[in-house]
Amino acid sequence: MNKPGKKRILCHVSPGSDIAVLKEACSVLGYQIDLIDPKVNSIFTLDHSSDLIVFELPEVRDRSEIDKHRCKILQGEHIPYMYFTGSLEKGISQTVESESPYGFIERGASVTTVINQLKAAFKIFNLEKSENLLKMNCSSLLKAIKYPVLVIDRGGVCRELFNEEGYTTPLTKERMLGACITDFFEPVNSDSLDEIILNCFSTGDSKTTEVYTCINSDLYYYEVLFSGYQGESILMTIRDITAIKQASQELRLKSLMMDQISDCVTITDLEGRITYINQAETALFKKNKDELLGKKTDIYGDDKTKGATQKEIIEKTLKDGSWCGEVINFSETGEEHVMYCRTMTIKDEGGSPVALCGISTDITNRKLIEQRLLQSEEKYRLLFDCNADSLSILRIDANGMPSKFLEVNEAAAALIGYTRDELLAKSVAELEIDFNQIALNDRIEELQSKGKTNFETTVLSKDGGEKTLDVKVVVISYDGGPALMNISRDITERKRMEEELKLSVKRFEEISEHSRSFLWLVDPALTYTSVTSSVKRVLGYSPEEMVGKRLRDFHPEDQRGLFEAFCREKQDALDSTVDYENPIIAKNGTTVWVTTAAMPVHIETMDGIKTS
Repeated sequence: MNKPGKKRILCHVSPGSDIAVLKEACSVLGYQIDLIDPKVNSIFTLDHSSDLIVFELPEVRDRSEIDKHRCKILQGEHIPYMYFTGSLEKGISQTVESESPYGFIERGASVTTVINQLKAAFKIFNLEKSENLLKMNCSSLLKAIKYPVLVIDRGGVCRELFNEEGYTTPLTKERMLGACITDFFEPVNSDSLDEIILNCFSTGDSKTTEVYTCINSDLYYYEVLFSGYQGESILMTIRDITAIKQASQELRLKSLMMDQISDCVTITDLEGRITYINQAETALFKKNKDELLGKKTDIYGDDKTKGATQKEIIEKTLKDGSWCGEVINFSETGEEHVMYCRTMTIKDEGGSPVALCGISTDITNRKLIEQRLLQSEEKYRLLFDCNADSLSILRIDANGMPSKFLEVNEAAAALIGYTRDELLAKSVAELEIDFNQIALNDRIEELQSKGKTNFETTVLSKDGGEKTLDVKVVVISYDGGPALMNISRDITERKRMEEELKLSVKRFEEISEHSRSFLWLVDPALTYTSVTSSVKRVLGYSPEEMVGKRLRDFHPEDQRGLFEAFCREKQDALDSTVDYENPIIAKNGTTVWVTTAAMPVHIETMDGIKTS
């Protein structure tokens, strides 16, 4: 057995004069030599704890004998070995030298030559031990890294994978080993993975980049470091940044959202120093972020006569956890802004306050509008109450029925004999004599499409009498919600006159049925609106052929201007004419002279249009 600390060389060679040369060379190098006769002990029964084994190689003439003998040695433990052989032919010598990584000792060599050959063998072995130790250390180091590490060759093929437990992607070790990384990973930017690998091999430079892979529609992101390793291999260290990417994207979206909302957002520390503001705030106050970050909220200003002070806001927020109210802020140009502010404390995981957050809405314009509305309220009330037309406001309830009146003016109450308070207790459904749901639905449909409607209806007054009203309804905003305003005008007398006119026309038609007279009506533009059927006996036209056409269309060209001027003069003067002679062209083209007795009839509607 090998003694502790003693260096040994085991010589498995036949006794001879060359043994003395071996002994002397070993002694010079400080090694103990153990001689074993091959004829007594087989190589497989030797103690392999020696530092070097020199075994005898029989005279050989071809490579097959060397390979056969080498296989016997390699079945044992890995110990440096040398061949001890006689003179070899040149080709065989080269073969032995290539097959023996530690060289060989030729019989008959000098002590100096043997010493050099032994030194060369130990030098090679020590280099191997250093390389093996380096590999062991590299493996240990790679295993100590918490991220997965791939060993890849020049073609990008994965040859080894360390720290598989840190490999969070669904791509397993079995799938990765022997596969090209470009089959699984795509660069996030424009970098080419093939170019990065080739550059790492050629220059030895390290390169960090981001890649991603898609598995079952899920994206996984990684930060990878390519670095040199050994010979024909480089390392690819992988760090999973999927969660970081997702958090970064979420943070980016939140930042975009904060910058795109119209409200001003401010975050401060517990002493009121500004740590974050959104774009709405910089735009409103006309200050850039650098001017505000790190400053206290006093920089916004305040006015204790119109709202809270900055000090009060911070104190109340810290005390109660939140606060809301109005505060006056000033822009860079000194412009005053009324802000409705909501503040709250931001707490950490343990529930301790770490920051303050304020969300403010600029209500300057709203306050101005409110002020103007208050100023105009009295004017509105005066106009509403003093209007000569009947005005009333109501809503349509959830069941599609008109509510009780929300507001009425004095004219509305007087129109049907009620007081304002009495009328406010009633609804349209109670007042209209022929009220029905179908008619109401038609009105609502027209209101929804046009925003207004116009109709005539008959209502029952307080004394039991009937009043015919011309009603115009418009959609308005009232007390924060949509409502309907009725503008009503009493047309009872007008309707009576219209009925009398119709009766007169009917009587005239009966009288003119057997005469050569006819009755006609025209509007202010002197366009026929009605013609009795007896016109056919006089002129040959049917009423339908004349309605819609103007007076001048049936007069000779040289008479048109004269007759139109005469009619307009009588119309404007509300004057009548009797036995006015004028020519009319009949249907057959002949000229018929007629005497005309005419009088203006003016009927004023809700829209102010006069029908003559």
